Amino acid sequence: MDTSNTKVKTLQLSFDLDIHAGQLSKWRGAFIEMAGWEDDRFHNHKGEKGYHYRYPVIQYRMNKGQAGLLAINEGIEAVQQVLAQNDWVLRWEGQQRELKIADLKMSEPEIRVQEDPLPYRIYKWVALNQENLKKWDACASLVERIQLLESLLANHLVAGLWGLGWDGKEFIEVNIQHLHNSTPVRIHGVKFLAFDLSFSANVRIPFHVGIGKGVSHGQGRIGPMLRERKHVHNGSSKVSRTANYRSRSLS
Repeated sequence: MDTSNTKVKTLQLSFDLDIHAGQLSKWRGAFIEMAGWEDDRFHNHKGEKGYHYRYPVIQYRMNKGQAGLLAINEGIEAVQQVLAQNDWVLRWEGQQRELKIADLKMSEPEIRVQEDPLPYRIYKWVALNQENLKKWDACASLVERIQLLESLLANHLVAGLWGLGWDGKEFIEVNIQHLHNSTPVRIHGVKFLAFDLSFSANVRIPFHVGIGKGVSHGQGRIGPMLRERKHVHNGSSKVSRTANYRSRSLS
């Protein structure tokens, strides 16, 4: 099978600042204020009113209860420059707060399409825009809703891989294995439905990168499938594969 392999450089940082999920936007704003608005790699704003419609190379996170971020490719240089030139002091909840690095990980994973699917878990994936929400509401069955999510997941995954620098033309196949839950989230004050689910895909995906809407705010984060959630469905059809979802909230 002809494949296009792409290496992605990532820098994952955690700081000694305890936050909760509702403070992600505040954390993002505080770090950008410290870094300076001049470098749009930190925020994707274009002037006062416009936006760069591109994949965010700096993504703000909560890592095990601590403020963190993921820098990708050219975003790494931007973060390194800030940490080298500044005193690492940001304004947090009305006070000056000095940051210290609690954890740092550099990696260079590879994007590669392969025949055998690999298992993944995705967290707080914002799948449905206004148009797709109408399709979701119009679905006549749970099976139709899962099929819609699989289609959207494949599209978001390809868009994310392209944003990471992958230029492959291979077909990306996605199968949802388990839907863990769906919860409302707010992005720029707008309410969306976010999904935590396990899926398989015939491509190596760098862990910790995000896909879908709200990536810079920590939504749609991809990681390994948790061991206790790994399911094998040898010979099962897509209809039988979705039977596990009946006890989960999909509203």
